[in-house]
Amino acid sequence: MRQSASLAAKIGDPDKFTAATVNYLRRFRHSAYIEGAEKNLTPDFVQFPEGQALRVLQIVLSAIPEGWDRCLDCVLADIAGQALSFGKLELAYMAASNGLPYAPAGSERQQRLLLYSGAAAIVTNRFEEGLKSLREIKPELLGQDDGQLLQVSLALALKLREMPVVLNSNNQNGSEIALAGNRVFPYDRRLDAAKRALNDASALLAGGN
Repeated sequence: MRQSASLAAKIGDPDKFTAATVNYLRRFRHSAYIEGAEKNLTPDFVQFPEGQALRVLQIVLSAIPEGWDRCLDCVLADIAGQALSFGKLELAYMAASNGLPYAPAGSERQQRLLLYSGAAAIVTNRFEEGLKSLREIKPELLGQDDGQLLQVSLALALKLREMPVVLNSNNQNGSEIALAGNRVFPYDRRLDAAKRALNDASALLAGGN
């Protein structure tokens, strides 16, 4: 069943992937192999186009509202991080936002989820919400890479706040930012991409003055 889910992801069949994933998680939630299965399934969620990926994740979350056997916020944090690596900001935001209610207050997992949701939100029409999330984070609880990402994300947010007219005129739907493209905050190269976005914002702002 796990192999069926992975194969469905590889061939781009969201319906078969969703059915196989839900069936597996319902039937084998307490299996000794569930943690490994979840880790294998996590990157599969982001293989689909973002619209399909959002629908898949929503169906899976709705089908198993009590959560998965491993901590649900851990799984959703992993999905959010993977989604950022593909520039799928809405998916990253959705995964992180759904994970936050399950994360213990003040925990490292909560800080990661706030970071990923905030990093995605600041370059969409949820800017103020994203900035608020970023400002709530306790940097001392983050790992080194996440701590650097937080610093760059906050700097980018401040630059974006200085140029609301430019952003609003260029992006009516609020879901894509031209200056950052679809490469905002990749998980493996996210610091470089975030810094490029910050430089792009600075250059655009300077050009408008």
